[in-house]
Amino acid sequence: MMTDSVCRLGDDSFCRLIGRLLFHSRVVCYLNRN
Repeated sequence: MMTDSVCRLGDDSFCRLIGRLLFHSRVVCYLNRN
């Protein structure tokens, strides 16, 4: 996955930001389905 390579770069805050964005979009998709 792309996020794994980003994490290996050592940019932890950027990795956390991407993780938060992915989680948020997943929640929005789940809410939109209901």
